[in-house]
Amino acid sequence: MSDSKKKLHDEILRVFAARSLPGKELIPDGKGRDEDYQRIARELGGKSWTQVPRPVVEKLRGSLSFFSAAGFQAHLPAFLAAALDDDDVREALVFALVPPKELSLRAHAEERQGLLSASERAVVSDVLGYLHRHHGEDFAGGETERAAKAWEPAKA
Repeated sequence: MSDSKKKLHDEILRVFAARSLPGKELIPDGKGRDEDYQRIARELGGKSWTQVPRPVVEKLRGSLSFFSAAGFQAHLPAFLAAALDDDDVREALVFALVPPKELSLRAHAEERQGLLSASERAVVSDVLGYLHRHHGEDFAGGETERAAKAWEPAKA
């Protein structure tokens, strides 16, 4: 667990380096005609997370929950890195990753968590833990702490 933004950035780069590009489907099936979904596909289509400029991440900060499983896996690291420095991305990321209370939504969130490797989940949890320690007061409902715990990899 790192308490340094630089170390976390380096860890995100190292652990997610092999994350492949998603296929054509960045967004869920059946919703591709919606303007917001089209914008996501236009901004991120064919790009790895390291190729997405910070202003695009900032613009799409509230869209992470709309991504398909492949899009979520492929682009989550860009949002993790941006959340370390940007208040608006930080808020959107935390609320996208905090476990939902509604059972049907929780199953969807758990499915996405299961797509990541243990080392990737550990980095997500470390970033959320950092956000809790340094910005937890901005989340009156304890969302950063709940999210960090939810994303911890399963103990062997």
